[in-house]
Amino acid sequence: MPFLPSSGPLSINDIRNLFGGPGSPSLANYYRGGAYVPSTKSSTTVQGPFFVFNTNNDYFYSTGGGFNAQWNGTRYSVGVGSTSFSAGGWTYYRTNFQFSDYGVGYYSIRREQGSTVSINGGVPTSGTISISNLYGAEKP
Repeated sequence: MPFLPSSGPLSINDIRNLFGGPGSPSLANYYRGGAYVPSTKSSTTVQGPFFVFNTNNDYFYSTGGGFNAQWNGTRYSVGVGSTSFSAGGWTYYRTNFQFSDYGVGYYSIRREQGSTVSINGGVPTSGTISISNLYGAEKP
């Protein structure tokens, strides 16, 4: 992720080069949440892949043409041919095949969760703005 420097020289052209903007930029173009400086960014947390068969946690398994999953001791039915399911704000994915036992195929599993976080808190949304407000500003 590109950032403006947090100290030292900073010009309006540095700001325009990072965020874009008109050919003759004005600081009024760079309020947080406006056309050029975002106030949030998306983030994804990924955990895994895991395969913890011996504790009955964290795996996908296939039985009789259907897929199921187990995460932290809770079993989920995810349907024939499925490779993912969502629960509790996370999306769980079937990943690598591990082994087959008595007609059951076991796979490792990973999970992902998306979130939105605030950025550029030092940049005002209105009122007086100066170049120093944009030190450390980020473009996701």
